[in-house]
Amino acid sequence: MESKRQQLIGTIFLSCLISVPVLAAEKSALEDAQPQSAAAATVEFPFKLFTASYRGEAYGMSMEKLGTRSLMQVDAQRYRIEYKANAMMYSMEETSDFIWQDNHIIPLAYHSERGTFLSKRKARLLFDWDAGTAEYKVKKRSGEFTISPGDQDPITSTLTLALKIDQKNPLIEVSEAKKDSVEMLEFERIDEPELQTPIGDIKTLHLRRIHDDPERQTEIWVHREYPYIPVKLRQNDDGEVFLLELTDLKLN
Repeated sequence: MESKRQQLIGTIFLSCLISVPVLAAEKSALEDAQPQSAAAATVEFPFKLFTASYRGEAYGMSMEKLGTRSLMQVDAQRYRIEYKANAMMYSMEETSDFIWQDNHIIPLAYHSERGTFLSKRKARLLFDWDAGTAEYKVKKRSGEFTISPGDQDPITSTLTLALKIDQKNPLIEVSEAKKDSVEMLEFERIDEPELQTPIGDIKTLHLRRIHDDPERQTEIWVHREYPYIPVKLRQNDDGEVFLLELTDLKLN
């Protein structure tokens, strides 16, 4: 039972963010990673700050308080988006620091930590845009790989997806740096249903992730007015169905 609860947390939140400080050593890396022209950005930030809460279902189990996703402002230039989930002894936290410049999201640093108090798995990505590289550390492996303008981390990719949804093309592509390489994610628009939630009916945009594996299906319903906020996510992995649903939303 415990292992199933742990897999529920890991799988659901890997598929689909309460603030933590940046360590001093990492703060200097963030400052070095920022493009030199960051201070010249004049485009208005297109996202509202928020905290969203979720429930989840998997393996016949239901968890009414699964986790949260938050977007906050760290300072005049830097923002942070974060996932945080807890179930029994298992916890998961993902954090991304980024800036908004010239109508683009520019990730600076991504951190992930998940597991129990006995064993934690950690991952890190630090972006050096001047050099065009990202430094990674996953478990005991570390190194760097080449990145290109527009590449996102595993969390800022959801914000970039939201920016592209209103385009007329029903197919949406997002380039995501993950672990030690860059992957192209593909989505297609399905329809625009209105969903019933604990906080009222919400108009949504329904998307489907295009997977190479035909046995894996991922559908996501995002808030129509705030498409960077997931309202519902449903994932089918070879017959195992995982569900994530919005239960509360606070806009700042």
